[in-house]
Amino acid sequence: MLKAVKASLRWLVDGLSEAVTAGVVRFDRRPAFQIDLAADNTVFDAHHRPLGRLVAGDAALRFEPPSLAAQLAGSSIDIELPTAWVWRRHLQPIGIDNVAYLDAFVSHHIERISPWRATDVYHQIISRPMLDDSKRVAVEVGIVPRSAVDRIVAMLAPLAARLQLVSRRADDREALIIPVAGKDNTQRNSIRRMVVMALVLVAVAIAGWFASVQWGMADIDAELVELDQQMIARKAQLAAGRGSSGQTAAETLRIQRASRPYVVELVDAMSQILPDHAYLVDLRFEKDLIRVSGISARSFELVPALERSGRFTDVKYTAATTRLEDGRTDRFHLEMRAADAPGAAR
Repeated sequence: MLKAVKASLRWLVDGLSEAVTAGVVRFDRRPAFQIDLAADNTVFDAHHRPLGRLVAGDAALRFEPPSLAAQLAGSSIDIELPTAWVWRRHLQPIGIDNVAYLDAFVSHHIERISPWRATDVYHQIISRPMLDDSKRVAVEVGIVPRSAVDRIVAMLAPLAARLQLVSRRADDREALIIPVAGKDNTQRNSIRRMVVMALVLVAVAIAGWFASVQWGMADIDAELVELDQQMIARKAQLAAGRGSSGQTAAETLRIQRASRPYVVELVDAMSQILPDHAYLVDLRFEKDLIRVSGISARSFELVPALERSGRFTDVKYTAATTRLEDGRTDRFHLEMRAADAPGAAR
């Protein structure tokens, strides 16, 4: 399990790093050159104009003319390889769940399909989804023996900002591009480190958010416990008060209702008038106005029902109804007057 997680994370980091690197390269303004090994090591500029060539010396290659080295410094150089120097082989397709292990899979097969070890070649993996099987990935590998290009790579690596081997086939297969050296490798490593840091920061942020949510839920639970304790204490006080006065609970309620009959009657009337699909979440008395808000499955029926009852007048919405997330109920806000209140419409 741990191996699978590590492989998946490595695959994610590699993919993000390659995407960011590709974006950086796309907007790069450095000069670009090509060295065609099949054309006697001729050096071409971006418009395919010959500038010179690399000439084999007694011990190493040299530039012809010598000023060519200064032109290539800090540039992007593609080494165009002869077709015979490149091995391209199709490997057995792999399941899409095993893409994270693709590098290890290809490295293992290089020694089976070629006369070289994986450490003795430059290679590039080309993978694409299979058209006839969406659960598998077609895999192709391009192999270039290091011994064939080591001299020219060693000569150009100190100069180039980006150095890569390129093989373009006459058929419609994807071009093979293998980064081998240059300052871009350092840049790629820096980008990889930044991607790792960004992922770590995201993970820390998510963990912090989750911890804060848990902390908030713990605070809410503590407040609920405290409220429960206060309610228990309040009930005990009320019970003690009723016991000391010798009144029963029913008598206490009758006294409270007699002291404010108007409010109690209005609440009772409203509870009888409102349909079963509507319930209140807030009720306020402000002078002669009654303001209520609640939730209903058919809020358009509320105003006619209250007005037909004869107990309430001037019924109107104080805000637009809003549909709740369940898609079936609305939140409503109403304002009205009691029919016998001062200022009520007759």
